[in-house]
Amino acid sequence: EDLLCYENNDLVGHSIYKFVAKEDQDRIHSLFEAETLPDKGIEHNLVFIKKSKRKIFVDITFHIQEIDNIKCLLLTIHDITLLKKAQEALTISNTSLREKVEIIEKQNEELVALDKAKTKFLMLITHELKTPVSAMVATLEIIGMDSDIRPEYQQLVPLAFNDGTQLLSLVDDIVDLMHYQSGKVELDLSEGDILSLVRFELEE
Repeated sequence: EDLLCYENNDLVGHSIYKFVAKEDQDRIHSLFEAETLPDKGIEHNLVFIKKSKRKIFVDITFHIQEIDNIKCLLLTIHDITLLKKAQEALTISNTSLREKVEIIEKQNEELVALDKAKTKFLMLITHELKTPVSAMVATLEIIGMDSDIRPEYQQLVPLAFNDGTQLLSLVDDIVDLMHYQSGKVELDLSEGDILSLVRFELEE
């Protein structure tokens, strides 16, 4: 009575099918067959209809009990509507979470691919730069050693040589960075005077 909000008179004399949702009537019909109802009871989740026509989820346990040599069917019903709604909300939340995880994974794959493309591009550019810059620096070094160099070029050649050397050093730094990002860094360990190295860098 309390569960379905019916009066006692509304329940007595009526089949249980009146209170079971249409989608579950075939299921409950099969459950009423004697061979499906062991004496220890069997539990099922069904949908019942309240007097207000609102559907509720119930956990129903069927028992066959013999009273005065008459087999009686006992039903124990528990309202699990809130539990079902919580489970449905959790399922929806999990589905939404999985979708978000898939989106993040796809975006991460795209970022990884983009990063690889960037690395490949920078490696190509630095390679294309290093060859001509190295040739230019070597040429300027040879020109700088020429004693017959024209006076108007005597100051320009060292400046161009220094700029080229700095550019070549920058290209080498980019190459080292690309190797570091790709995990291909190799350490060349050697003994040295750390103080002299620091002084040299400070002077530079």
